[in-house]
Amino acid sequence: MIKSLPPLGVCAWLLKGKSLTARIEWIIKNKFTGVSFLQGVMDTEAKDRRDAAAAIKAAKLNVTYHGNVHHKLTNSGELDLEFVKKLVEDVKWWNENTGGVYSCCFDPIKTPKDPPGTFNVKINKEYMTLLNFGLKNHGVKIGIENVFEGAAKFYTADDILNFIKECAGMDIGMLFDAAHANIHVRSGNYKKENELGAYYKTLPLPVWELHFSDNLGKKDEHRELGYGNLDLAALLGAVKEKGFAGQLSIEVCKDILAGEYSFDIDIPGETDPVLRSRDKIISIWNNANEKQ
Repeated sequence: MIKSLPPLGVCAWLLKGKSLTARIEWIIKNKFTGVSFLQGVMDTEAKDRRDAAAAIKAAKLNVTYHGNVHHKLTNSGELDLEFVKKLVEDVKWWNENTGGVYSCCFDPIKTPKDPPGTFNVKINKEYMTLLNFGLKNHGVKIGIENVFEGAAKFYTADDILNFIKECAGMDIGMLFDAAHANIHVRSGNYKKENELGAYYKTLPLPVWELHFSDNLGKKDEHRELGYGNLDLAALLGAVKEKGFAGQLSIEVCKDILAGEYSFDIDIPGETDPVLRSRDKIISIWNNANEKQ
């Protein structure tokens, strides 16, 4: 049973401002203790990268990285090995310049040739193997994210267990997206997994990071916590009971269904949904401590 709040971060790609460094400074000012990067951070200008890394290191922020490659496959639907190499080198750079990257996880890869609702074991295993080879010796944990019904089939505990068997010999974990899981337990056809906290406790992989946003159990709306029917208390209770050494990350969007993703940190009040979600996590975590 864990009691102290794990690193509480925010997904930096869902904030916008004058620079990456300005976003990091906003994260620090608002008392977050972690930050998550998406692979697009590779394109940040050199000085901005150095300044952002220095600010992260000085504040001792926990860092996680999301290295998605499904949008960069070759025309034949294979991994773009040059892109993968560049991504791995970027993770190592942040690892060396921030005081450490805790984990690098990715969305399940679905090629254009795959039928709907399938999970391509071969290409996901291949990418996991490359990350394992490139990052394990640098202390970076690697993992894969759960999805939900209607996407690539990687959401039940059995799905995850089957992939573990395919990746025998590799030390892997996962990124647990609470909003995806909420859709799975409320709208999925797998009736054995119909409650969020219980579902979390059945996961057969260690969880390196949790993503938090809310929805009504049908669409991945990325709304602030408290909007929908995500049972945050049950999930955090399960996290505390099972044990967790990773990062809690807020992945709230401005209005994803309208194609608006990022909050502008320079517009007063625009980031309030992120801050309210932060406060809700802290409040529920602390209240659970008082009841023990």
